[in-house]
Amino acid sequence: MSLSRYESYKDSGVEWLGEVPAGWEVIPPKRIVSSKAGGTLIKGQCSPEPADDLVPAFSASGQDVWVEEADYSGEGIVLSAVGALCGKTFKADREWGVVANTHCLFCGPDADRDFFWYVTNVRNWWVIGGTAQPFVKVRETLERPWVFPPRDEQTAIAAYLDRETGKIDGLVAEQRRLIGLLAEKRRAAISRVVTRGLDPAAPRKPTGVNWLGDVPEHWQVLKLSRVATEFCDGPFGSGLKSSHYVEEGVRVIRLGNIRDGEFERESEAFIDPDYYREGLGGGHDVRGGDLVVAGLGDANHLLGRACVAPADLGPTMVKADCFRFRLDESSSDAKFVSLCLNVSASYDAGLYGTGTTRTRMNLSTVANRRIVLPPLSEQKAIADRCATIATTFGQMARDAESAVALLLERRSALISAAVTGQIDVRGLA
Repeated sequence: MSLSRYESYKDSGVEWLGEVPAGWEVIPPKRIVSSKAGGTLIKGQCSPEPADDLVPAFSASGQDVWVEEADYSGEGIVLSAVGALCGKTFKADREWGVVANTHCLFCGPDADRDFFWYVTNVRNWWVIGGTAQPFVKVRETLERPWVFPPRDEQTAIAAYLDRETGKIDGLVAEQRRLIGLLAEKRRAAISRVVTRGLDPAAPRKPTGVNWLGDVPEHWQVLKLSRVATEFCDGPFGSGLKSSHYVEEGVRVIRLGNIRDGEFERESEAFIDPDYYREGLGGGHDVRGGDLVVAGLGDANHLLGRACVAPADLGPTMVKADCFRFRLDESSSDAKFVSLCLNVSASYDAGLYGTGTTRTRMNLSTVANRRIVLPPLSEQKAIADRCATIATTFGQMARDAESAVALLLERRSALISAAVTGQIDVRGLA
């Protein structure tokens, strides 16, 4: 739908604002909005769960903690003032509190809270400082000129944006559900091929292994160590620190490099070859085609996930909590074995780990994980089929992610156009 513009415009006098509707006022936001620094409590001192005697409070991540006493009552806006989310704002209503790294904004009689919340969501609206730890320059931002319509028009624009962004948010949620569903279907399809093979009519036998179930009769079930000619872990203790990293040398495979079936190249780290040999004693080498396994997992990364090291990495070693298995190529295909480990990881790897928020496996536990082993030619055929499955579902997921990006861009552009008067939505509110 094409949206009309206002009848007449004027020069705002501000280069980066350009022309604005003739009836709108160009003033610093501090004229109609007041601000106050957030609380002194740190997030860890607050309850992460609600209770009858607690009130909701905002951290720099949003409303995710609860405190004993409210700091404010009524409408407000909470700004994430420090950290990764700095510049993001949250609506606050009724009784609420704030903790450190936040800032509170309150609208006067000439400002509609919901309209101003949309203003704060305009891309690059906040002045940001810092690099390693970014922060919002609140005073500087509120002293810059901005454009505001009359109060009743602010309310109408906010109502229009509530409706239209709600529609967009619903579409985004649908696409994200689709991405999650595609990931589940991809895992299920690969798991079925890895544990059942390519011949649905093949006679089967029970394995006694939960994630495997019944497999073709001619397949073997054995420990990972049985198909490896040698294996090792990374150096533990204080032998390897970030201060040892250099621009080039021996590549270090870290946990972030080991994805579910895919080696992630972007996160690069290297150490001096002399330090590797003398300071660490060597013995943690990785060659192209080796199987690398992650011995540490968390809510976002599966414990025990595995992938195959690419052939073009150059001199390479594994870091602590990473394991390298060099397989017997006459009987096992590294891509197929990594598939086995990843299917297993999605089912039961957590049963073998220790820890709570982050679970860990040691080398012995990984070496004793059970895998299934068809004949070598069948392993390669299964790995090829799984690669096709991954490519198909991967493309569908990328299409959905592109749709999300376009929807969010549309949302951002709509908000910016509405709150700066580049479109007239009064009749649509």
